[in-house]
Amino acid sequence: MSLLLVILCSFSPVASAKNLKGYIVTHSEDTIRGEVRVYLFNRMTGHANILGLDFESLHFEVSFKSNVSLRFKTYKPKQLKGFAFEHKSRKYVFHSRIIERKSMVRCEREEARFLQLLSNETVSLYVDLRRQYVNSAVKDWYGMSNSYMYREYYLYNSQLGLSEVMESRDEKQIENLLVIYGIEQAFIDTLEPKITFKDIRYILIQYHAWNVDRQLKSAQS
Repeated sequence: MSLLLVILCSFSPVASAKNLKGYIVTHSEDTIRGEVRVYLFNRMTGHANILGLDFESLHFEVSFKSNVSLRFKTYKPKQLKGFAFEHKSRKYVFHSRIIERKSMVRCEREEARFLQLLSNETVSLYVDLRRQYVNSAVKDWYGMSNSYMYREYYLYNSQLGLSEVMESRDEKQIENLLVIYGIEQAFIDTLEPKITFKDIRYILIQYHAWNVDRQLKSAQS
């Protein structure tokens, strides 16, 4: 049934996708404005998308048409510095980043992905949507029923580069990572115990508010 849905949708791009105002950024720092095509169904599974739009596929490719072009062109992460689009008065920004992993296989040590920017205050926070296959399922349309999507979070700055916020039972690992990326210990001491990697976005929002409040009090004194 999922495969049939994908086939039907492929013949009806207008019904299965939205062309949203946006732009791409090239490696020469050129910003090209036009339309980003975002699908309304999950292209990995063929199912209706619980997120409203198919954000999962945007992490490995994006289809874009400039204002002076007639056709959409698909770009991979290594071909762009990033892209962005607007949907329902909200702006979504993706940057191309290289994820480094420890692996005995050389080709698996570096992977280019479009990561969605969630926060860009003191330190940049990104999210990547990944798919986990269970029971050694084959990665085809039928095997998708034996998979699930999950999130990976990353901190980034120009000095330290990209670091994954790892899921761990030891909350000290997350605290140490926050310190490395410039989050002050005085703020970390105010956090609830047993923080997890899922709390990272809320923590950075809190830190920004904490900093603003501290600066206001300092200016008034």
